[in-house]
This record gives sequence, structure tokens and C-alpha cells, in this order.
Amino acid sequence: MRVLTLGIAAVVMLLVGAAGLLWMRHGVAIFFDTVAAGLATCF
Repeated sequence: MRVLTLGIAAVVMLLVGAAGLLWMRHGVAIFFDTVAAGLATCF
């Protein structure tokens, strides 16, 4: 169970880090537009 928890934590940290990198590289407006487009695609 501990390995699963650590694996999930690692994936979450990776995703948060990738989001932060995109935010710093492209700026706030483009980042939010990308997130909005992704959410619109899902729903």
C-alpha cells in the first residue's frame, strides 16, 4: 500500500511541476486558455 501511495504522490508532483513549468514559460493567459480548452474538450 505504501508503494502505491508513493507512486501516486510522485505522479501528482510531476503533473504539478509540469503545470508550473508551462505557466512560467508561456505566461498566465496562454496557460489558462490551454486549461480552458482542455476542460471544454472533456465536457
